[in-house]
Amino acid sequence: MNTRSATVYCSSSDTIDARYVDAATTLARLFAENEISLIYGGGNVGLMGHMARTVHDHDGYVVGVIPKAMMKIEGVGDRECDELHLTDTMRERKRIMYERGDA
Repeated sequence: MNTRSATVYCSSSDTIDARYVDAATTLARLFAENEISLIYGGGNVGLMGHMARTVHDHDGYVVGVIPKAMMKIEGVGDRECDELHLTDTMRERKRIMYERGDA
């Protein structure tokens, strides 16, 4: 089976040890280089935002999924997203993220 997309659950905190940021950067670059779409939580903060920016900056495809109620808390990675899905609930967010990812 070819992996075309992968769902990644990341921290929305900006207080992250550098080794996790480095790992997220490496993973994001690998996604872009291998044409694997990133399915993520749609925010623009923390590792979540960092991964989206890195995939986007390396010409990868980014799908964000964020509940409307979280938009002010997590920000919205609308500049990084090729697709942005707004949901009414966290349950719907998780369902879409699960369904969209191959891995």
